[in-house]
Amino acid sequence: IAGVPSGTLPPLPAPSPPSPPHSQQHNANNQLCGATYVELFKLTGKKNSTMLANTAAVIEAEIAEGAASDGLWSWVDAIHMAMQTFARMGNVTGDAKYFDKQFANFNASVLAKAVPHESTYQFWNTSDELFYRDDRFLGTQVYWSRGNGWAISAVVASLEWGVSADPHYEVYLGIFKQHAAKLKSIQYPDGAWRSSLLNVTANGGACGWSGGKGVPCNPVPETTGTANFCYALAWGINSGILPSDDYLPVVTKAWAWLSQTALHADGFVGYCQPGGGSPENNF
Repeated sequence: IAGVPSGTLPPLPAPSPPSPPHSQQHNANNQLCGATYVELFKLTGKKNSTMLANTAAVIEAEIAEGAASDGLWSWVDAIHMAMQTFARMGNVTGDAKYFDKQFANFNASVLAKAVPHESTYQFWNTSDELFYRDDRFLGTQVYWSRGNGWAISAVVASLEWGVSADPHYEVYLGIFKQHAAKLKSIQYPDGAWRSSLLNVTANGGACGWSGGKGVPCNPVPETTGTANFCYALAWGINSGILPSDDYLPVVTKAWAWLSQTALHADGFVGYCQPGGGSPENNF
C-alpha cells in the first residue's frame, strides 16, 4: 500500500515446502471453511448430511492418500486452519478416521523430528514449550506470538471436539498444559504478550533488558497473539483443565489490556502486527 513503510526481512532460507506439493483442496487455509458447515449442521438440529458432504469429500480424499499427505502442514498457521475442521468432523460423525488423520498431520508438523526439505517439521520445542512458525527457525528462540496463538487455538479445538472420542486426546492435553504454563510465565505486566514471545529478533540477535531495570527493549504489545492466548486460557479454566487460582489472573489481565488498551475509543483495534514484514506494529 502506498505510503506504508516496508521492512527488510532478515536473510532466512525459504521454508521447506510441503511434500508432496498439495492441491488447493488440501491446502489447510482452504479447509477452515468446513468448520462453519459442521457448526451449522449441529446448530440447525436437523442433522442434514448434505451440509457435511463437500467437507467430508475433501478430507476423505486427503485421508485416502495415506502417509503421503501427512506433511502438508508446513507452516504453523495450518494447524489452526485444518484442525478446526478435522476435529469437528470426527466429533459429529463419530468416525475415528478424522481424528487419526488429524493426528498424523499434527505429528508430522509438530512432534516428529524435522527432516530438512522433507515432510516433518518439529514445530513444538519441548525445551521452550513454544511453537516455531516454520522450520527456518529450528534451533533458535524466535517464537511468533500470533503463530503460537493459532497453535494453541488448534489444540483447544482438538480437546473440545475430541474429548471422550479422540484416541490422541492425552497427547494434545499434555501439550496444552505445557504451553499454557509457559505462556503464563512470559506474560508481560501490562497483560499482553509481544510479537516475539521471548523477545528475540529473527536474525538471531537477542534483546537484553534496558539498564537492568526490567524495561524490555521490545515494549510494544501485540493483539492477535494476546487475544488467542486469552481465549485459550479462559477455555482451559472453564473446561476444568487449568486451575482457576493460577490462570484467572492471567486471563483477567489479558482481557483488561484487550478491552481497555487495544480497543480504541473510536472502535478500532490496535497493536496488531501487520503482515508483509512491515516494522510498524503499533497502530
